[in-house]
Amino acid sequence: MVANARRTARPVTLQALAAELGLSTATISYVLNGHAQRQKISEATAERVMRIARERGYVPNMLAR
Repeated sequence: MVANARRTARPVTLQALAAELGLSTATISYVLNGHAQRQKISEATAERVMRIARERGYVPNMLAR
């Protein structure tokens, strides 16, 4: 048996969400960090980002903070 045969799926990145949604990484970051309103990002866009992030299982990388 091969050691470490079980592979996990790649984590969803902020860049992957941005590419999928056709938005900048800055926009995705503002929404995920709760600064959408301050940056004048529309509510519809913010809701779309949050919905897709939830569906894809986005989890922030704590080492990147």
